[in-house]
Amino acid sequence: MFFEKRGSDNIEMELPIIKEGCYKCLYRLVLHDKAGLNGTKLGTVPEKAVVEITEIKYLTVSVWGRTRAGWLCMYMNETFYVKKT
Repeated sequence: MFFEKRGSDNIEMELPIIKEGCYKCLYRLVLHDKAGLNGTKLGTVPEKAVVEITEIKYLTVSVWGRTRAGWLCMYMNETFYVKKT
């Protein structure tokens, strides 16, 4: 997995480069109406479910993926929440 540096203010993070495609959820994940924890919660995706990610959004410390049902966090705080299938 390749990483790129992204930063704002005095924070510099290395985030993984993640591509669109099918991913298996490693945990139960919350779906949001927009990328980021401030989005409205729409529901959850169960652990081990396979989702198709059609768009990727990089935020300051996290990477989010868009599914047909909403946005889910794919990576945050050096932790992957999904695995490429």
